[in-house]
Amino acid sequence: MKNRKIYIVCLLLTWMYVSCSLEGKHNELVEFEKYGTGTQAIILVGGLIGKNNDYLKEVAQKLTKFNTSVYVPNFYSTTKKKRTFAEVSINQFINDIENLRKHQKIEKLILIGHSFGGTLSLIYSSKHPKHVSSLLLLNPGFIDSKKYNRGENSAFNKLIEPKDSSFLFFESFMKGEISDIVFHNKIDSIQINNLIYKNSVSDSIWNEVKLSKVSAGYEERVYFDMIRNPFDLTKKLNSIHTNVIIFSGEYDNYSKNNSMQLAKKLENANSVIISNSGHFPWFENPDEFYSKLYKVVHTGSSIN
Repeated sequence: MKNRKIYIVCLLLTWMYVSCSLEGKHNELVEFEKYGTGTQAIILVGGLIGKNNDYLKEVAQKLTKFNTSVYVPNFYSTTKKKRTFAEVSINQFINDIENLRKHQKIEKLILIGHSFGGTLSLIYSSKHPKHVSSLLLLNPGFIDSKKYNRGENSAFNKLIEPKDSSFLFFESFMKGEISDIVFHNKIDSIQINNLIYKNSVSDSIWNEVKLSKVSAGYEERVYFDMIRNPFDLTKKLNSIHTNVIIFSGEYDNYSKNNSMQLAKKLENANSVIISNSGHFPWFENPDEFYSKLYKVVHTGSSIN
């Protein structure tokens, strides 16, 4: 009888240990920064895969008048540790946003996503529609993961000139493969930006990207995750019934088709064009960008 009691106690302790471990792992928070104390909650998600999204910090800080703004510098570090490659996936990023929402005790949030961060925001909104009050997409990324394929006949590849090495440099830079010598030389960033967005780039954009920390290998990890687990949001967009505002830089050719497709398929979508800007309109035309962003976020109105 005594041995049986000891056995039962051991089983209970083991169960409690495993449960706590799983709960801790499931609820482990992605690293984040929080600004403001307003009652309206915003989470900002950037699009630089494999790099810190520090370029969104200014946007988060400027939205604190009536809001609490939480921005995610990257999805590769939690509040406790840096993630291994095996822990990196699109589903993990979506869980991170949800765990962050729960941790901040937010019932409904405004979700702001830039570039691929816009893609993540759409995926999150399709899975958790009840917890999104508004969705703001800044130059949103693709909604079909096949568009990310770098193959010779892919749509992504057709955006570039095969003989132009500046795009290849940009790709290598994003993957963390550029040496310090090349990295710190003033490579023709205007050429790179013109190649992708057909718009001149300011030094501030180049410096923001150049100084961001490289997490070499993570971009490839996410790329292969897309290969193994492809997604196509086209048929899921009808599950998003919240108010959606799509901000687009006038000359951002990469996001133009994505924005047009989303504006047609989302039932409550409104489009906002920021003139004289490309993929980073808050750097290139900050006055117009913030004026329109404030109107959307602070008053809750759409812009026709």
